[in-house]
Amino acid sequence: LATAVASAGTAVLVFASLPRAVALRTPIELQDEVDARTAQLRAANDRLRLEIAAREEGELRMRLALEATGAGTWVIDYTRAGIEQFDARSCELAGLDATQAEWPAGTFCKLLHPDDREHMQLVFKHTRSMAGPGPLAEYRILTARQDVRWLQGAGIVQRSAQGEPERFIGVSRDVTERKQVENQLKRSAALIELSFEPILVWTLDGVIVEWNRSEERRVGKECRSRW
Repeated sequence: LATAVASAGTAVLVFASLPRAVALRTPIELQDEVDARTAQLRAANDRLRLEIAAREEGELRMRLALEATGAGTWVIDYTRAGIEQFDARSCELAGLDATQAEWPAGTFCKLLHPDDREHMQLVFKHTRSMAGPGPLAEYRILTARQDVRWLQGAGIVQRSAQGEPERFIGVSRDVTERKQVENQLKRSAALIELSFEPILVWTLDGVIVEWNRSEERRVGKECRSRW
């Protein structure tokens, strides 16, 4: 009997604590709590939808901007052993198969012209050490057909909450035509400079502003602005 009473007493004690936690809450109070929690969830969902819409709008604007400039993007995913991804434009520039979604680690580095690999390794290292976008660089790649193409681009590293690199995102645009024009102008300037004939350049007002070495030798005076 004593055990029974003790057990019953324990049961009474346990039961007596229940109303304070749950049992004394009325259906109205429970419904109010459910309504409040539902409102919180709806507000969280609304914020999430707004964030997704803003992100999608930002990505759309980014794609439009990239398409307008003819730029391509590529990604190195450090969380997946350096797997690389190239968008359609980057595949077009490099001569890669645009239907292939992912590429082995090191694909971008293999595309680099051998003479530019050391320079780009330094650019990568510099970019990984920065909090924002890395330096703008010009470099050459060898396409799948072994054609030389000049690109200009920069990158940024996405990091985890702990600051660890997760992805390298690069943006590149084709500047081959511009580089070809620049090289042609340099060759033309060199030919003018080395010509045996005196060559002068003057303004519409008749002021001579440039001349080559042959003219210098003829007049015995060095030009401050030369090719």
